[in-house]
Amino acid sequence: MKKRIIQALALIMAAVMLTACACSKEVPVTEETQEIKTGFLEASEEPAVYDYAIQVSINPVITLFIWDDTVQAWRFDNEDAKFAYYGINFEGLNPEDAVKKVVETAVDAGYVKGGNDVKMTVLEKGTAPDEEYIESLTNVIAATLAEKVEEEVQVVTETAPAPVVEETPAAETTEETKEETKEEVKTESKEETKETTQQSQPVAQQQPAQQQPAQQSQQSPAQEEHQHSWVHHDAEYQTVHHDAEYTVVHHDAEYTYVHHDAVYQTIHHDAWIEVAYPYAVYYHYKCTNCGALGTDSPPTCHGGYQSGNFGLADLGPAVEVVLAPAYDEQILVEAAYDEQVLVKEAYDETVLVKEAYDETVLVKEAYDECSSCGATK
Repeated sequence: MKKRIIQALALIMAAVMLTACACSKEVPVTEETQEIKTGFLEASEEPAVYDYAIQVSINPVITLFIWDDTVQAWRFDNEDAKFAYYGINFEGLNPEDAVKKVVETAVDAGYVKGGNDVKMTVLEKGTAPDEEYIESLTNVIAATLAEKVEEEVQVVTETAPAPVVEETPAAETTEETKEETKEEVKTESKEETKETTQQSQPVAQQQPAQQQPAQQSQQSPAQEEHQHSWVHHDAEYQTVHHDAEYTVVHHDAEYTYVHHDAVYQTIHHDAWIEVAYPYAVYYHYKCTNCGALGTDSPPTCHGGYQSGNFGLADLGPAVEVVLAPAYDEQILVEAAYDEQVLVKEAYDETVLVKEAYDETVLVKEAYDECSSCGATK
């Protein structure tokens, strides 16, 4: 009963997915397309329906499955790919953005170096892209490498038919299918046992010894439980290098002030001297009759005279009279001032803010995996 319900649900889900995609691409409903795989695929898996695949080989090798011009699923083709691209979701990206993210992630993880080649293989299956579109993908990879890698890296592009994945024989069922089968067997066995017990209850009361072994034989396969064989996987880490961080500090120019005193000039002025005759003798008397002159007393020649100033009789010794003494005059030639003098020119200093360091980043947590069924915990 449970098996029929699961099959019905699978058919309903496939019908819903095909209806949603009908506007862009019509896919016939067949046994192969009833379950369209999307997202991350295990090694050697591939979707039942896709147009073409893009395999990018650096050292990590990853395959992107393209359907209706978007990434439908992706697969890690080696251990380096699991390490480099773990946790990245490519689903729904267009091919250009997907290959760019693949290359950027590989460069950041340190897988791309100068002298190495990056190889892109287009695996044709359904509707393969034309040469012009393949060239555009190649240009996206080359531009991303030129932007992120200083050394020259060659991009090699080729096309090839998609490999044919052989169907797994019915006898080689997966561990997951085995687990589902066991659960179905358990449920069906319990239901059948219950119905048998109810229908044959009177007979069982008459023959308990014969009925009991038959019931035990029906329940024993269902009661066999799978015993996990756990294998521990250590956590995976990646060392990320962080460069030193610097900042530029600007220092202004440095100045000092120098005081300059006033500048004066001394001008000498000579003394102002005049010559005087303080001892000069003048005629103060004059004879009224003959005109004879007398200095200190009137003339006695005729008896009559008159007094007054009648001219210089004798200069006497000359005497210099200083009207203004000699002196020196200070004249301002240049006023005092303060001069701004450059002591140190302005400059920019690179200052270390944070030293370079290596950081250990957790890439994948430790886990336990069953070696037989693949279950994890």
